[in-house]
Amino acid sequence: MTSKSSHEVRSSLIQEFGERDGFLVHVLTSRTAQLALEWRFFLYLFCGPVDRVRVLNDASPIVATTLSNTLWDNALTTIRRLTDNVESSSNRNVSLGHLELIAGELGRDGVAGRFESLQGTAKPIRKYVDKYIAHADYSASKGDGKISITRGETTHAIKEIVSYVSLFHEVVRDTTYCILPVTTAADEQQFLMRLYQGNLFDALEKDEHLASAKSGVYRKNFYDDLPEWIWDPEFRDDPF
Repeated sequence: MTSKSSHEVRSSLIQEFGERDGFLVHVLTSRTAQLALEWRFFLYLFCGPVDRVRVLNDASPIVATTLSNTLWDNALTTIRRLTDNVESSSNRNVSLGHLELIAGELGRDGVAGRFESLQGTAKPIRKYVDKYIAHADYSASKGDGKISITRGETTHAIKEIVSYVSLFHEVVRDTTYCILPVTTAADEQQFLMRLYQGNLFDALEKDEHLASAKSGVYRKNFYDDLPEWIWDPEFRDDPF
C-alpha cells in the first residue's frame, strides 16, 4: 500500500482535471477530510463516555471548554463555507457546488441535484453561523429569537458532505475515496490516554508528597524536575 503527499495528490488531480478544476477537486476534498477528522475528535472527546470529559476537565477545565467550543464553531464555519453558492456577487467561492458543475461538464449526471439538497441540510447551520459566529447579530446577542444547533444536526450535515464528496469521486473518477483520514496511533485516543496517565501520576505525586510532609520527611517535589520551558508565569499576565 502506498500513500501520496498532499502535493502529489494535487499534481495528479490537476493532471486529470486541468489547473482550475484540479485545484478545486483537491482543496474541496482536503477540506472535507479535515472537517471529518476534526469532528471525529469532537465526538470522541466530548460525546462519548462522560469519563473522557472528566479526564479533560481534571487536566484543565478552561482548556477543555475552549477546545470543545473551538472544534464545534470551526465545524459549523467550515460547513457554512463549503455549502456557499458557487458565486456570490462578484466573488467566486471555493464551494462544493463546483464538484457538481465539474461532473456535469464531464457528462456524469450521478451528482446532479445533490448540492442543492446539501445546502438544504446545511440551512439551519448557515443561519446560525451568520448570526452567532461570522457576525455578532445584535438581537441574537441579546437573546431575542434565540436559535440553536444540535450535535445531531452538525453530525448529519458533515455525514452528508462526506457522502457527497465520496459520490463525486465514485461517479466521476470511478474511485472509492477514503474521506476520513486513516490516522496513526498518535491520534485523539492516544492524546486522551496521555492526559489520563498524567492525571493519575499527578494525583499520586501529590498524595506521596503530602504523606512525606506529614511524617516530617523531606521529599523533592516532582515539579522541580520539569523543564523550565513549561512554566512561564509572566506569559499568563501578558501573552502578547
